[in-house]
Amino acid sequence: FGFMHLFNPNVNYIAIINIILVGLFYGLYVIKTNDLWAVCGMHTAWNFAQGNLFGFEVSGINVSVGSLIDLNLVGNELITGGVFGPEAGIITTFVLLVSILILLLVYK
Repeated sequence: FGFMHLFNPNVNYIAIINIILVGLFYGLYVIKTNDLWAVCGMHTAWNFAQGNLFGFEVSGINVSVGSLIDLNLVGNELITGGVFGPEAGIITTFVLLVSILILLLVYK
């Protein structure tokens, strides 16, 4: 999953780490629930919400579509993800790590 995003515009180390973590989360989710469609839905909803609802870059790509809300990421790029979008932010790293932990604890 991380390799597929490796050459996206404005990619950085945190973005790759987060994309690998989300790939790990998705893989664990499929293994634990035997439900590939839910993962497809999560990925689609994430990309749709970033670009079409909030107006953020989707994995570093400006999708150039109208959005419901046109938000601008301001502040420290380590937190916001900067020009790559929220996927490159340290907040996303934290949320993914907690999500993986919950998944491992709930589905023993």
